[in-house]
Amino acid sequence: MAQLLSETIRKARKEYEDQAGTWIANSSLDYSIMTFSEKRAVVNAKKRNWKILPGMEYVDQRVIWEGRPDTFRAVRSLLDICIKYDVFKD
Repeated sequence: MAQLLSETIRKARKEYEDQAGTWIANSSLDYSIMTFSEKRAVVNAKKRNWKILPGMEYVDQRVIWEGRPDTFRAVRSLLDICIKYDVFKD
C-alpha cells in the first residue's frame, strides 16, 4: 500500500505514462458495470496508448511505495475509475 505524501494537479509539458491507465489495462475490471462516461474515458485513454499527452491536466502524487519514494501520474478520470472500482488492490 502506498503512503500519499502530496498531490497536485499539473499540466503536462511532455508525454508521461498514465499509471492509472496501466492499472486499468492490466486489471480484470468488468466494463459492463461502468457508466457511459467512464467507458468513454477508458476508450480515449486506450487511443492515446495509455499516455498523458502535452497540454493535458493530470494528478501528480508523491508517494512512498514499498519503502521508497515514487511519483504516480494519472489523468483524474482514470484515477477516479480505479478508486471507484477498487482497481488498486494489495
